[in-house]
Amino acid sequence: MVISSLGPTLPSLAEITHSNLSSAGSLFSARSLGYLLGSLFLGHAYDHVKGNRLLAATLLISAILMAFVPLSPMLILTGLILFIIGLGLGGIDVGSNTLTIWHYKKNATPYLNALYLFSGIGGFIIPLLVGRILSFDLRVHNAYWILSLLIIPPALWLFNQPSPCPSIDIRKEDKKETNLVLIALFGLLFFIFVGTEVSFGGWIYTFTLNYEYGQISTASLMNANFWLALTLGRLLAIPISSRFEPEKILQFNLTAAIISLGIIILFSGSLISISVGTFGFGFALASNFPMTYSVAKKHIVITGRLTGILWALGSLGAIITPWLIGGLIDYFSPIALITTLFGYMCAGLLLLAMIIIYLRSITNSG
Repeated sequence: MVISSLGPTLPSLAEITHSNLSSAGSLFSARSLGYLLGSLFLGHAYDHVKGNRLLAATLLISAILMAFVPLSPMLILTGLILFIIGLGLGGIDVGSNTLTIWHYKKNATPYLNALYLFSGIGGFIIPLLVGRILSFDLRVHNAYWILSLLIIPPALWLFNQPSPCPSIDIRKEDKKETNLVLIALFGLLFFIFVGTEVSFGGWIYTFTLNYEYGQISTASLMNANFWLALTLGRLLAIPISSRFEPEKILQFNLTAAIISLGIIILFSGSLISISVGTFGFGFALASNFPMTYSVAKKHIVITGRLTGILWALGSLGAIITPWLIGGLIDYFSPIALITTLFGYMCAGLLLLAMIIIYLRSITNSG
């Protein structure tokens, strides 16, 4: 909910801070930079402290700061607040994924998909909440304050829960030789997937609002359409991941994503086509992140430190891609959102092929 709140509230935050949309788009980058640093530093901390307490602390800090986001009259101050929130988000994502792996070990893949299912539910709720609040001529402040209050109960509950322990000796693992080629390849794939999901989820509201369909209700529904597709895709990914290899699922997802964006590009004048393409794209993206993580854990020993490195590489995509797309939208037109991500998905499919070929070469040489 915290991650997906920025997209539908971005026009309102731009108005509050007296900024244009292109400048306000830098808020994505500010939060993502915090996410990157939080992934690196807090990720390493999970190897040495009780994970659930660290998760609870970052949630509580995020709850407090979320309440101040709509109160800032200056873009630079809003960016600073979102940067600190990003630090916490990086720690929350790295921690929840790492602790899930440690707890469920080899059987973690369906549970990782369940983890992202609930993330999708939160993302689906937020644009509907924002759209409803704005339709009643209420301030966007209310959405942030409601979200802030919702974070507190699970944070307090989590604080007293027992924390999973690493499945390996961290001190010994730090001395092992690490396959840097694999880390780089998986990091690039995370870069593509995180950048794509953050950019589409953040800019589809503005795309719909400015691309001949300029009603707030339509834009909110399109944003919710994307997150609904993500949620349904992650729900189905739970049983599917128990029956099919994650590599095969990733190949199907990337192909479906390319087709969905192609529909929007070819029929961009039709709201129905954009809706269908958005839903298909969200469905295709749904399980990419946990599936990539599942492939990685089969070939790399997962620690909090390594997860933090992978998440940091992925968060670079969340920093660069929304900023890049914001500039392209201003310079060309809103369709730049779709064409840029179409190129990203083609690159992702090529990169996945390289990873599969490399893993086969390692197996054959071994």
